[in-house]
Amino acid sequence: MYTVFLILHVVCGGIWIGLVPAMMVLAGQRNKSKGTLGELYLIRAMGGAAALMGNLGGIGILISGGAIVGIAHFGWFPFGTLDWLAVKQTIYVILLGMSFGVMLPLSKKIQKLNGEAIAGPNASRGASAELSGLVAKTVMFGRLMGLMVLINIILGVWKPTF
Repeated sequence: MYTVFLILHVVCGGIWIGLVPAMMVLAGQRNKSKGTLGELYLIRAMGGAAALMGNLGGIGILISGGAIVGIAHFGWFPFGTLDWLAVKQTIYVILLGMSFGVMLPLSKKIQKLNGEAIAGPNASRGASAELSGLVAKTVMFGRLMGLMVLINIILGVWKPTF
């Protein structure tokens, strides 16, 4: 069973880190379509991709990682014995906090404003300054979270000792 959960863990990590290039491509397309209705639809696509890939990756990591820790008897936050794992788990808790404390409220507000903009009379003008600012904030936090996921992947592959 360990191998099955390890494979799931790697796949979910790939989905989660794959969110970074996916967002880069969508953000680039959004920038090309600024001031048009297409910009609003790309904002919607960015939200959908982030929700799908973030949830699949993040929840999959939580479940498969928990199973791996239980099966292999690694322990939770094992500072002093498996420092690399303890750091990975700590980063994951920070990622959860960022997801629920920052990204979720921002994305709900973005989806609300974006839906209103698409249905509104000025949809052909693209995103408002407020909506653009919120999207920029989520992109910045998303990149930071992607860097943290990459650090976790590196820790999991190389398992350094501190």
